[in-house]
Amino acid sequence: MLILSNGIWLIHHQSQRADLCIRPKLIYSPATSSISYEKTTLWRSIEQDNVYTGEPRDELDEAWRNLVKPMTIKITAQELENLGESSIAMKDGSGYIAELAVFHELHCIKRIRRHLGLHYYYGNMTQDEEIRESQHIGRYYYYNLEAPCNADLSSYKDHCLEYWREAAMCRGDPTLATFVWHEGKPFSKVHSVHECVKWDRLRGWAESRMVNTSDLSIFSH
Repeated sequence: MLILSNGIWLIHHQSQRADLCIRPKLIYSPATSSISYEKTTLWRSIEQDNVYTGEPRDELDEAWRNLVKPMTIKITAQELENLGESSIAMKDGSGYIAELAVFHELHCIKRIRRHLGLHYYYGNMTQDEEIRESQHIGRYYYYNLEAPCNADLSSYKDHCLEYWREAAMCRGDPTLATFVWHEGKPFSKVHSVHECVKWDRLRGWAESRMVNTSDLSIFSH
């Protein structure tokens, strides 16, 4: 009876630990408190009912705007000190601005998608619009705000593509995908089950601290 009781306790304890699974705390982030995990099947769907994929359209633009909305957040002075970095202060003294890396990654995807649909978003681009687009998605965004209007726009995707490469290697997702035969060749299955962050919880945390960066008057210079 005692062995059975201990076995039940061990199974229950292990299931609780699985629910509480969290990343190793090698770096500090106040968002860690909002992290929990669940098993999720990722389908990589490109069907019409997926609002994040397909041809440029109002529904897609609205979905992406909402997805990256809480990109810039406010952190406290103590949280900034724990981070060991500097940042821009709020003029009212309430804290400093920061961003979660996941939202920068999503922002990059959004910008690349927009860049691939320039014919839809800009039509006949003006010189100013071409420069602005070049600056935003590539190296001129960081290093040279005087990008020539006739520059090779394809080279300016480097920032976002490199951001994704490093992010993928940083996470090192060990999930296994199995294979099927397709037209005489082995192909890995598109869908697979992953250990994923509970997105609504993490996004809710970020949304609760969201800062509107369009009003520059709220920041100290």
